[in-house]
Amino acid sequence: SSPAFGQRSLVQGRSAGGEATLSVPDRPLEPGELFRVPVVLEARAGYAACQFALWADPKAVEWLQVEAGAAGQEQFSLSGERLLLSWDGAVSPNQGSDEPLCWLEGRALQRGSLAQWLRLEPRGLQPEAYPLGEGEEAPHLLQLAFPEDSPTRGEDISLEVSPNPTYGDIQVNWHLPEAAEVHLSLRDTWGRVLREFRQACRAGGHTWHIVDVQLPESGVYVLSLNAGGVWCSKKVLYLR
Repeated sequence: SSPAFGQRSLVQGRSAGGEATLSVPDRPLEPGELFRVPVVLEARAGYAACQFALWADPKAVEWLQVEAGAAGQEQFSLSGERLLLSWDGAVSPNQGSDEPLCWLEGRALQRGSLAQWLRLEPRGLQPEAYPLGEGEEAPHLLQLAFPEDSPTRGEDISLEVSPNPTYGDIQVNWHLPEAAEVHLSLRDTWGRVLREFRQACRAGGHTWHIVDVQLPESGVYVLSLNAGGVWCSKKVLYLR
């Protein structure tokens, strides 16, 4: 049977050798509020791999994109209301031991919290983590935990995209209240990065021109700005 919503949910399945914890910081959200949260495999250094499907209530959450962490872009996808992730244990050299598997960005559609709306979904992808050096020991079943979180929002950062809709050229304008390392990314709804820009920026206004962007197909894309850990995003409608 499907697990219940709550502070901890455990998917019962085949015989397991123990439990592993997948954590997503919880926070209260208002309708229309954007959020960005890490998906963390606790004690990740002790595991060789993991897999899971994270389901979100489509009446309460709209996923915008997934950003790669320890798991590369080829190891996850968004399929409707589900995040499907299969991490093979590989970590990039520039990533620390505390790097999340990935980051989820979304929008709340009603008042509530992530602990109310997310659960592990066992259909098609058993939620499991595989211990390092354990030989034939059974995999550990993943449980979902929701530690409390203090959100970092970007009210003081402005982000504008024009023209929107666009047929090819995009101008991105943003304003920073203070100097910061900036990462801009244009992604499809599967979370794949199609264009990106990284630069140390001073306080004030900045512009990034994308000429003849040539996206794969007409549709909605997401332009995200991360400035020193504070972020915001805009939807971009591309017409061919």
